[in-house]
Amino acid sequence: MKPVQIAITRKLPKSFVNALSQDTNREPISFEKAHEQHENYVAILKQYIPNVIEIDTDEQLPDCCFVEDPILVVDDIILLTEVAPTSRKPESEAMKKLVETNPLFNGKIVYTMRDMDSEATLEGGDVLVVHEIQSIFIGLTSRTNERGVDIVKKILGSKFTIVPIEMRHHPGLHLKTFVTYLANEKKENTLVPIVTYTKDVPVAREIVDQMRKHSNREIRFVDIPDVHSVNVLSVPIADGKFIVLTRAQKEKYPNSYEDIQKLAKELPHVHFEAIENTEFIKADGCLTCC
Repeated sequence: MKPVQIAITRKLPKSFVNALSQDTNREPISFEKAHEQHENYVAILKQYIPNVIEIDTDEQLPDCCFVEDPILVVDDIILLTEVAPTSRKPESEAMKKLVETNPLFNGKIVYTMRDMDSEATLEGGDVLVVHEIQSIFIGLTSRTNERGVDIVKKILGSKFTIVPIEMRHHPGLHLKTFVTYLANEKKENTLVPIVTYTKDVPVAREIVDQMRKHSNREIRFVDIPDVHSVNVLSVPIADGKFIVLTRAQKEKYPNSYEDIQKLAKELPHVHFEAIENTEFIKADGCLTCC
């Protein structure tokens, strides 16, 4: 995989304490703690990615730091997606301005989902791109519908196999709440992708079953026992190496921490960094979201 050259982030609004959540009884979000966690996250990205863009915040958009949802970037294709919640729809305006004005995106082909199908919805948290097998898995959830999947097929179907994953009978928010790309490993001169999941979570097992059924190439699935540690942020860097951010801190998720340590020994080309992300969990956020 090519090293990541650009990362998009967005500064945290103080209104983040009012971010959407499926948990109506969640603990209050601490803005101070969330801000510190987000700043640390961005600082780590800057160590490994040459161009880390920080979009100004918008206090009218409490969820705007979750930049993964309103934009999908695959190779030279950019899709400005259509998020489902009405309160989040204006988030796409900042993304549109960014890709139209920042020279880093010159030469990219930009599509706007709203212009292609006004009834289509798709959020980046439901999209799992696996380059090694040229496949894109898309969760059908409360946030992403079939028409959104059809748009992705139109613009990327000539290069990737697009696989919808049925999840609408489960309460989870996004596909990548339950499975994420970790890295790859060489096996008989072939790069095999590694995907995380939690085998004790029924929806995760169903997702894995669907991915196996619709893939004609090998995927290695690794069990991470704590559901909040499943989502990892994988950053390909030079020479086939990866930096992987994880929530599996020893004091918070000891079982996942032990499994990550085993993986680190097995995969010397992968460097893991454990970070704190507690306030974003309260807003249904994952490491890939920001």
